[in-house]
Amino acid sequence: MSDVPLRPTALPRKAATNSIIANPRNLRDGDLWENEKQMQDMVHSIRTVGLIQPLVVCTREGYLKAHPADEELVAAADFVILAGHRRHAACLEAPLDTVRIEVNDDQIPNMDLLMLEENLKRKELTVLQEAEGYRRIEAKGDSHATIAAKVGKSKSTITKRLAMLRLPDEAKRALLDKTLTIDNAYNLYTALGREEGGSLHLLLTANEILRSDRTQTAMDAVNRVLAGSARTEAEPSSATPSNTRQQTAPAAVAVLAEPVQGPTGVSQDDASVPHARTEPVLPEPESGSEDSEARELVPAAEAPPAGQPEHDGSPAEEVNEVRQHALAAARRNEYCKEHVAAYTNPVVDSHSSRVAEMAVRQASPAAIARAHKWLKEHDADAAGVGETSYRDMVLMLGEPALSRFAYAVALGEAENRASDRRRRIWDSRDVAYLQHLVDVGYEPTSWEKQHLSR
Repeated sequence: MSDVPLRPTALPRKAATNSIIANPRNLRDGDLWENEKQMQDMVHSIRTVGLIQPLVVCTREGYLKAHPADEELVAAADFVILAGHRRHAACLEAPLDTVRIEVNDDQIPNMDLLMLEENLKRKELTVLQEAEGYRRIEAKGDSHATIAAKVGKSKSTITKRLAMLRLPDEAKRALLDKTLTIDNAYNLYTALGREEGGSLHLLLTANEILRSDRTQTAMDAVNRVLAGSARTEAEPSSATPSNTRQQTAPAAVAVLAEPVQGPTGVSQDDASVPHARTEPVLPEPESGSEDSEARELVPAAEAPPAGQPEHDGSPAEEVNEVRQHALAAARRNEYCKEHVAAYTNPVVDSHSSRVAEMAVRQASPAAIARAHKWLKEHDADAAGVGETSYRDMVLMLGEPALSRFAYAVALGEAENRASDRRRRIWDSRDVAYLQHLVDVGYEPTSWEKQHLSR
């Protein structure tokens, strides 16, 4: 954490304690102490030995030049605190008639950073208080990377905290109650498309899914809640294969051709609350960069290519598109779970086995995870071990488990790609994947049929 030097512009002097006012921009807003004992201990110390370290203050006039809108708040003061809010509060409580101060108007431009650093070093800020401190510094033009360097945090920490300010009020309360972790909040916020007033109201519902099932990713949870909200608009589901235990399907070679890199992990901020499987987050734009507009959290519109279903771009149409996408993803997921459990490779020879082994070894961790999740409900071997151990077991056992797992992994790669709502337009690979599912018995939704008919 960088320490801004607090060189006084004049020698320390004394001032009336009641002529000094707490900074209206202080993040704590009166919440200075962990408990009553902590306050009483400082009051006792000041009564016994006095105030050893002077308060760092600025003049009221200097403060108002920077923040004229606060005139009424500081009208009765001669000085405004830059550093030393708890010491000043204890001096008032002691009480001391006068205190030593250092007047430093030169630090007024750094005021928000000074108070943020002081608070981070003292009593723990809430995540929202911390985020507000970063927002104020960002508003002055600093990028997330610059803020991180100034306060000694990672860039991702700054980006995540700033996103918390854009959550619905009920989600903010859950953050403070610690029933919603920062990482889960950020991943769900990202997966829900960062839509203020749109799907973000479903964030806490999705969080309950993550808390109850740690194998779920944020995207899985979002797809489930969005699909549920759109269920009444969809035709009756026929997503489950009729002959679930005896099905066969075309060999997996064609589907294996385009592996897609899937989710990777992110650090967890709060180990006290169960987390979901982690997954990718959107790139973190920096203010002042060419991508800084992304901080407005409105996805850039993409013109559909020729043949792509068109939408009018209205908020209602966007929300409907999101829900139909999620409904389709949830149905495909349920279908694939039953389909891969019943899959048997019609042709098992040394060549197809080598292709299957190569596909499993080169598959992304996200595809391995999805395939394992599909299979473990029907396969005792898969249910008894984790995804990586199951992959290693299958590679050791060979056929017929190898071909089935390779096929599941191939579908997993394709499904991870197709269900990612940040990819706003399907391409030929997604359509080919959907057509393959239709060929083996899947009944597409009306939304998916639009893509198949392009």
